[in-house]
Amino acid sequence: LRLLMKHLPAPSLILDAGAAEGALALKLSHLNHTVVCLDIDIDRLKRAPKPAVCADIQHPLPFRNNAFSAVLLVEVLEHCLNPFAVLQEILRILRPGGLVLATVPNVLSLASRLRFLLTGWFNLYSPKRLNAPPQHRHIFPLPAPVLLFLFEKAGFAILDICTDRLQRTSLALLPLLLPATAATKLPLLLGRSLIVLAQKPE
Repeated sequence: LRLLMKHLPAPSLILDAGAAEGALALKLSHLNHTVVCLDIDIDRLKRAPKPAVCADIQHPLPFRNNAFSAVLLVEVLEHCLNPFAVLQEILRILRPGGLVLATVPNVLSLASRLRFLLTGWFNLYSPKRLNAPPQHRHIFPLPAPVLLFLFEKAGFAILDICTDRLQRTSLALLPLLLPATAATKLPLLLGRSLIVLAQKPE
């Protein structure tokens, strides 16, 4: 929220794609933004602020071209069979200069790397996750270089990449694994989720 507010003037029209019950949308509305909530789960969406639209982000969205000043994809892309196609659709509905803020599980954190070493699965990914309902199914691990590549190939300019709160497990592993991860920016080794802020060219 703080990262988005640095770049987005109020009032703006925002699409919260993957809004669930609308917790983030409610905070944005209190900051004088108009937020459209979108989610695939109709039961969760019933509790979200209105307007609310039930739709699958993996299909063409019922919005005109250049409709929104910003789109939020909070923990969405890892659930999608084709994240690149989703980003292309987001580009269509954003106005020139519009922003997209996306978060995904940080599979390159030290804790996630250790889990992959021991089990062959990153944090928050497993056979059980693959067979879960859509809102809990994690299909695509998206490490930072791949995520940035997808945004750039879809036509976005990257404004920022960062992480949210630090993982205690990753902090504990840092002294042991730092020599093997010297090529990775330190915050990306320790954060739980990756956060990307990107912009549609003017």
